[in-house]
Amino acid sequence: MINFDMVGRLRNDELEIAGNVSAKEFTSLLDVANDRANFNLKLGGPSIRQDSDHASFARVGVPVIFCFTGLHKEYHTPADKPETINYLGMKRVVDFGEDLVERIAAMENRPTFVKPPASGISFFGGGRPRAVLGIQLGDDPNDGGAKVENLTAGGPAEKAGLKPGDVIVDIDGTSLKGASGLTTYLRPKKPGDAVKVTYRRGAERKTVEIKLGTP
Repeated sequence: MINFDMVGRLRNDELEIAGNVSAKEFTSLLDVANDRANFNLKLGGPSIRQDSDHASFARVGVPVIFCFTGLHKEYHTPADKPETINYLGMKRVVDFGEDLVERIAAMENRPTFVKPPASGISFFGGGRPRAVLGIQLGDDPNDGGAKVENLTAGGPAEKAGLKPGDVIVDIDGTSLKGASGLTTYLRPKKPGDAVKVTYRRGAERKTVEIKLGTP
């Protein structure tokens, strides 16, 4: 599984690759593909990052490659606008990925999965796991809250009784200004931290305490 998550901000030709040791054959494949692409590759170690779509594949033994051009201060904020994207850089990343896919498809046998060590998981943020409520959000046009579009089955918010269509208007006494406000508030939190969430369901307002989970 090849995952492209946040590949629009190529800077200094640096392309981060995680999962590069999740298959025995990946190191040589990446070297050959990069002979043409000429990136400054920043290869990961034995860890499998848990904060993007590839993680669920790796957990069931599917080799993964995660391409990423780095975090930035506009991450998950309204300031992440089209003009901040390095379109030519993004095309280079896509071309690199296409080359990898073609080489993998031409292999006689499937890539050989290498299971990471028990401690071999990593997250954005200096090794600290990301804390989540387990909800997919959208902006609410009426009062600037964060509208619940969907919930992770069995996740913290669902267990607390939230439902799609609810609008989160306040967290720990802080009024929200859209979905990005909630994301920003949760960023320094850790899994297991408890937050008080006030939400609106129709004309009714409720406040519940939710213990944050992991993605």
